Amino acid sequence: MRRDWIRWMVVLALLRAVPLVAGVPEGLDALKRGDYPAAVRELRGPAERGDAEAQYRVGLMYEFGKGYPRDMQQALSWLRRAGTQGHTGAQVELGVLHSGG
Repeated sequence: MRRDWIRWMVVLALLRAVPLVAGVPEGLDALKRGDYPAAVRELRGPAERGDAEAQYRVGLMYEFGKGYPRDMQQALSWLRRAGTQGHTGAQVELGVLHSGG
């Protein structure tokens, strides 16, 4: 009985983990195509759930006004979230933004 419970818990954990990365590849493809509405749809959820790459991309979209209105406060917020997870690109971008004032 306990073994079945553990199996179900593992299955549920795996099902919950899938959305963390499910939209990121599609979101990156949408960015390459310049399809910003699709990028917003694909990246926002994973970013909110803690995916550092998605957070970085959402931050850049806010910074440059692509898919979201240009908003430096939002850009910094998303880039910080990714940067604190060790995302190198986000850390570099934060340094560029801070050095530029």
